[in-house]
Amino acid sequence: MGTLMSDILLSAFNTLFRLEGDLDNHCQAIANNRDSIQDLSKANKTYLRNQIKSFLTHENNLKQQLPLSIFHLSIYASYLHDEQIDRYIHKVFNKISGLKNKNAFIYNLVTIGFRKNISFDKPLAKIFNSFVMQFKDEYSDLTLKYDVNQNKKTILLVSSQILSANHSPTFLLLELYETLIELGFEVLIAQIQCYPPEYILPVIEPIKGNYLDTPEGLRIWDFDGKEIPVYNLAANHFKKSSLEDFLETLEKIQPGFMINVGGYNVFQEFIASYIPSLIYTTSSMLVPSPFSSLVSVFEKLSSAQIKALEDAQIDPKKYKKMVSQAAQVDSLLGKRTTSKSEFGYKAEEILLAVVSNRLDWEIGPDEIEFINKTLQIDPRIKFLLVGRCEDKLVTKIGQMCGPRAECLGPIVEIKTFLSMIDFLINTKRLGGGGAAATAIGHGTPVFSINYGDVTSLLPSEYLADNYAELLGLITCHLELDKPTRQQIAYSIFNQFPKFKDNVKSLIKALAWKHRKDRINAVNQRSQSLVN
Repeated sequence: MGTLMSDILLSAFNTLFRLEGDLDNHCQAIANNRDSIQDLSKANKTYLRNQIKSFLTHENNLKQQLPLSIFHLSIYASYLHDEQIDRYIHKVFNKISGLKNKNAFIYNLVTIGFRKNISFDKPLAKIFNSFVMQFKDEYSDLTLKYDVNQNKKTILLVSSQILSANHSPTFLLLELYETLIELGFEVLIAQIQCYPPEYILPVIEPIKGNYLDTPEGLRIWDFDGKEIPVYNLAANHFKKSSLEDFLETLEKIQPGFMINVGGYNVFQEFIASYIPSLIYTTSSMLVPSPFSSLVSVFEKLSSAQIKALEDAQIDPKKYKKMVSQAAQVDSLLGKRTTSKSEFGYKAEEILLAVVSNRLDWEIGPDEIEFINKTLQIDPRIKFLLVGRCEDKLVTKIGQMCGPRAECLGPIVEIKTFLSMIDFLINTKRLGGGGAAATAIGHGTPVFSINYGDVTSLLPSEYLADNYAELLGLITCHLELDKPTRQQIAYSIFNQFPKFKDNVKSLIKALAWKHRKDRINAVNQRSQSLVN
């Protein structure tokens, strides 16, 4: 079966390389069987990689077959990437016209990196910076016409995507909102949509934005019974009238600062060129930011990340670890103990869980093998996967691991669920910080691969360099009773700083940076007059 699938894939690719037949149908056939690309032999992968490079090297292909070039590049990036991919990313991006298409290209590449744990920091920093500058040039007649120094008690709080309180970036946004209100600030929340509104480009696993179905403008949104005003801006459509309406709203309330949850948003960067802005990152991915005053990062930048920013002419000195990713938030602290029977499990069963909105990309062959080996440790173990999961993956897990590995789909009462399980397991991925912090606050220990966002939450003794070590961690702690497990989790939670202290630190740092920049600007003007 494997050989047959390889032959079918290679035949489809070869037909594409020769530009024969119905190209769309061939692309669709490859996309439908994309999971099999990673199962190809090393020789076949090398062959495909070289053929794609050759295709993308020829200018005529880029000019005359740009959609196909984009498709090939997405395969190269997702399954066949090597150190030479940067130049091909630049070549394809430079052929794409229109802000909407360029925006879609950037976000598809960002998503590939996030899903596949691949760093595209160097090319992304450059193309995002050039994209922001192009946007600012094309919309040069859009400006903010008020003095941002006059109203430092009003803050614009922005995110690219606001969903529900169970969505970690949204949860962070809401906690920031409530804390800023408590500290005496007036706050306007804005959802500035940046992910493409539909499948615009022909990539092998295309993305589009997932947003609440809400009209543009200022509306009252309900979050678990709390009514909060939110301005919804569909900036991803690049409609000038929508952008003008939002700027008019800003001129009425005149925010003196902006806090941007997440980053990587061209219109947020445009606003940051007028309003002193801080990006509160939500993952360990590098977030290029030409205009923000400060970027709060999980960990100090690596030398490669610094080089990527410098090559893109972005100042790496504004990237600082100002706060801990993990913080003590009241709503993260479990208020009651949940019995396993409430979820249909037996008291004697040992429940391990992975929680993610991206299971289809994060649970691959290595993870399935790890789940299977975990189940072999003890017959009482059940391994639960929580989040959206395609039927193909459900079937594969069932075949490889048997009925004690359960795909539960999304769970609304996720906090209650996390308080009920025995251990939360974090596989090799970039996300997962929100689920891990919630589990810890609810008395559930977390074990993780030493990679990505969760590493900054946990002491080293709960981190593993590979799945064999992770298996050992689970084995060592398997017989712990619930009070002991809770003690482990709460001891970690108690080390987290208070969330309010985090927010105070961010505001203080942003205000200090703004004052410093104003003083530098005055000194530069004075010096130029003297000269």
